[in-house]
Amino acid sequence: MELRDQHGIKAGNSTARRKYEYWVEGKREVEPLHGPLQRRFVEFLAGREIDCVQDESYVDIRYQQDGVEVLVEVTPTANVDTRYAIRAAVGSTSNTG
Repeated sequence: MELRDQHGIKAGNSTARRKYEYWVEGKREVEPLHGPLQRRFVEFLAGREIDCVQDESYVDIRYQQDGVEVLVEVTPTANVDTRYAIRAAVGSTSNTG
């Protein structure tokens, strides 16, 4: 059974809707915090009358502000070290050739 089937993940760049565990520098539990955090940020933008696009081309949130396109990667850090979350959000360029 694929990870997405086991953990309620909708599509390739969608987030989990149920808690699951994985191993990285020790066992970690992942709570489905991404969705609520993303919703809160979209509400924050809407409160400032900023329109945005969500979950398109593997970008969590995309919007324009002062003529600049802003790309947002939502990465909750409640259950992982902040440094790990930032590395996971940015990714690694060492394997891109």
